[in-house]
Amino acid sequence: MASMLRWSLEATPKRAVALLYQVKDFAHWPLGENLHKWQQNFDNIRLQSYMSRSEEKELSATRSRLPGEFIKGKFDVKHALAALPNPQQNDYFMCGPEGWMQALREG
Repeated sequence: MASMLRWSLEATPKRAVALLYQVKDFAHWPLGENLHKWQQNFDNIRLQSYMSRSEEKELSATRSRLPGEFIKGKFDVKHALAALPNPQQNDYFMCGPEGWMQALREG
């Protein structure tokens, strides 16, 4: 995921990119902080990290120091895609457990 985002930013710097990142908590958030820091340098990135088991206090502290969105709870396909412009005209790449990815495909 990080390498695909980095390539996209370097190869097509004006293309809009949204990264929706689902994890349990900050302990399961590899590269998350670095990815959110990239948003400071690129106007065309939209980063959302969904934390299913983090406390609101942790999320609030992170919101105050990093760009992007931090959402308590699990990723909801219909809600998240509704916020994207032209969701049916976008390309989507997924990474995660097969059951989770299948549920997203069906959504």
